[in-house]
Amino acid sequence: MTKTTCAKKCAVTFRPTGDIILITPDEPATKTPGGILIPDRAKGKPKRGVVAAAGPGRITDSGVRCAMDVAVGDRVLFSEHSASEIELDGEDYLVMRAGEVVGIL
Repeated sequence: MTKTTCAKKCAVTFRPTGDIILITPDEPATKTPGGILIPDRAKGKPKRGVVAAAGPGRITDSGVRCAMDVAVGDRVLFSEHSASEIELDGEDYLVMRAGEVVGIL
């Protein structure tokens, strides 16, 4: 197992395989730019986060490993329903395929 340090300085023992990435989600906004408070049930799922761990890349049918487009520390934007929520060491993370990332911020 490889130890990866996430943005919140917690030790995570998690090693993604293939093209899987582990994301530390950004906290949803609690207030609009106009000053209106957003209730918890209306916040929705996070759509941005920081890559905390990344696999080595997927292997093609010909046996060649494709390089990952994202790296640890990249701030990424992704679809709202593309990730699975997990909890490691009391912290919430998202797990998804690197292909589900829409872009790097």
